[in-house]
Amino acid sequence: MFKFIVKRILSAIPVLLIVVFITFFLMRMLPGDVAVQILGHDAPPGDLEILRETLGLNDPKLVQFWDYIQGILHGDLGDSLYNNLPVMENIRNSLEPTILIMILSILISVVIGIPVGVISAVKRNSILDYLLMTVSVFGLSVPVFWSGIMLAYYIGTVHQILPNMYYYPISQVGLAQSIQYVILPSVALGFQSVASIARYTRSTMLDTLGEDYIRTARSKGLAERVVLYQHALKNAMSPVITHIGTNMASLMGGACVIETVFGINGMGKLAYDSLIRRDYTQVQAIILVVALVYIIINLVVDILYKVFDPRVELS
Repeated sequence: MFKFIVKRILSAIPVLLIVVFITFFLMRMLPGDVAVQILGHDAPPGDLEILRETLGLNDPKLVQFWDYIQGILHGDLGDSLYNNLPVMENIRNSLEPTILIMILSILISVVIGIPVGVISAVKRNSILDYLLMTVSVFGLSVPVFWSGIMLAYYIGTVHQILPNMYYYPISQVGLAQSIQYVILPSVALGFQSVASIARYTRSTMLDTLGEDYIRTARSKGLAERVVLYQHALKNAMSPVITHIGTNMASLMGGACVIETVFGINGMGKLAYDSLIRRDYTQVQAIILVVALVYIIINLVVDILYKVFDPRVELS
């Protein structure tokens, strides 16, 4: 296990380097001038040129890239071109609501999606199965921003059950109050994942229920509950775990949209605002952090594979 983890960590290094290289040069291919974004279109040309020189934007791209790599190796991802604060400080300041939204979204998608998929597989070709799968198709078809707007309007504005805008940190209002501000974004973000996980769980459960060892377990007189949850579901979970892991990547991307809809200053909104401002260093840092999180998620998924299916060899 330890050798496997070390090997995966070492293999992640070239992946991160590729991510850094692509992100760095793609950002500089975007149209627009950072100096103009900061000083405005009415700024004198001399001031714009001084700012470009100060930020190092006049240096050749390869020189800029080498300076950036050297900074990373020294633990310095640079300062934001917009507010001159260290990019990691900006990320830390916006991380709390994003973490809460991600945790709640994952909990919602797993706690609802897996049971719905199991029920649909057990009640295959029944009215309940058709109803659940129809709702799942609808969930997959609905854009995150639309479900977010509908929840914000009907639950937040019309009925005023939950707050539908902004976010207040735990340090100011406490954990319980802060969670209320992220419930609607989490439901909107997790809705698609619920549908996706439910459909995938149904498919793997149907495959597993057709295996010989399931028929053998039933022929021995085991209770249906034991057959389903101790034999079928446990063996069907391995591919579902992989699917949940890939869904977490899409949830991180969806956070950018949903935080913008609800006006929450999380990491997703920071990424969106930084992209609009052409804040190169900030966007590069965010993408690097997201890539690192995704690599960690894949590592955890591989380890969970072993937990749910001891036959799997980590190599």
